[in-house]
Amino acid sequence: MPTRYLKPGVRDSESIDSLTPQAENLFYRLLVTVDDFGRFDARPAMIKANCFPIKDSISINKCKDLLEELEIKELITVYIVSGKEILQMCKWDNVPRAKESKYPAPLDKRIQVHTDVYETNTDVPLTVTVTETKTQTETYICPPSGEPEEKTGFPKCSHQEVIDLYHKHLPTLRKVEVWNDARKGYLRQRWRDVAEELSKEKDIQVSDILEWWSDFFQHIGQSKFLTGRVNDKSGRTFTADLEWILKPSNFAKIIEGKYHGV
Repeated sequence: MPTRYLKPGVRDSESIDSLTPQAENLFYRLLVTVDDFGRFDARPAMIKANCFPIKDSISINKCKDLLEELEIKELITVYIVSGKEILQMCKWDNVPRAKESKYPAPLDKRIQVHTDVYETNTDVPLTVTVTETKTQTETYICPPSGEPEEKTGFPKCSHQEVIDLYHKHLPTLRKVEVWNDARKGYLRQRWRDVAEELSKEKDIQVSDILEWWSDFFQHIGQSKFLTGRVNDKSGRTFTADLEWILKPSNFAKIIEGKYHGV
């Protein structure tokens, strides 16, 4: 296990400051548990065994809650490959010593790479790994770009129409001011996922997919947690935005109703 040091940015990170004490504790323990690529087994039982091996006050169910809190704050992301849940630390800045991770990369083709970041006052904490590696490969984690629409056989992604529906049904959430390539990629991928599901029942048109998005945003509007009408476990309110909604793990949990009834 390499020696890892926290960078100064951890002191004024808004994401870290908003965590409950136990979630913050888990975050630091994960930093010295994940592999060189920032990945680890996301099963709560494995988190308990590896991060809290002698702390009886932290149960497996508690680990599950803490992982969800870290994911909501976008400090980790959890994805599934071949039925197995894997977590990825966000903005992972360590130099990997190994050539590849023992855990598979996300199927949505996010690319994990290394960046050497020295800035302070960052919104997320950064770490440094002390190794004897002489060659560093500069990399970063980026979202999926999605397949080119013309190759999917589905109607082309209607970005503006989806954004308009988001603003219409969720007027209290953060407005979309910038629509960059990363956000376009997330929406293209989710658009394709929806199109694939709808096409199992009938031939689909753009209007069918947009109707689904309209219902989806109305579903989000019914969640007090996602719309900032209830405090989270740290006593603060959380408000989703379109980019957060479109991320794979968040998108799936919203559909499953995990943020409703909170």
